[in-house]
Order: sequence, then structure tokens, then C-alpha cells
Amino acid sequence: MTADALARPVTAFARAVLEVAALDVHLPTEDGDVHAVRGVDFALEPGEVLAIVGESGSGKSITSLAILGLLPKTARVSGSVRFRGRELLGCQKGRCNTFVDGRSRWSSRTP
Repeated sequence: MTADALARPVTAFARAVLEVAALDVHLPTEDGDVHAVRGVDFALEPGEVLAIVGESGSGKSITSLAILGLLPKTARVSGSVRFRGRELLGCQKGRCNTFVDGRSRWSSRTP
């Protein structure tokens, strides 16, 4: 991701707290790459709650892990994830801590 893309302001969802656009995730396996997430788009506005639901293996957890930057280094993630206007994809560790703000939560179905 270029410095210009990281500095670009949010325009499509000016009020969005979290904006995900064209999110794609490829994961390498012994049998080749798996295209685990394809073109996910959504915007979450202040006060809204988002639930990602779907069949087992549909990419819910991988989508969430990609947004949070918690996928293994071997994963290839593309698209855009903006939290309060700040691009998170490609952000260096330690510079993206604004995502954990005491009000945002992720709850996994597995304890």
C-alpha cells in the first residue's frame, strides 16, 4: 500500500466508525492458495452493532482477524480497512493501537 493510499481521507462513508472496502484474503496452504475472503464491503456508523454470520467455513473469522490485523504474516490481505478515517491495512505495529479504544469489541463463538 502506498503512502498516498494511507493518507487519503474517507469520502464514501464520512460518518463511518469502521469502513471495510474490497477486503480480500488469500491464505497459503500445502495444496496452494485459498481465497478465504472475497470482496467484503461494509460501513459501521456510530451506535451501530455488526454481527457477521454465515455457514461454517464462509470466512467470518478470517474477515474479523484481517480487520484486527491478527492473521499470520503469510496471509495476503488487500482492500481497505479504516477505523475513524485511519487506514489500518499496511499500518505498522504500534501505530494502529487506536483500534482498541475501550468501546470496540470482538466476541468469538469459541471460548
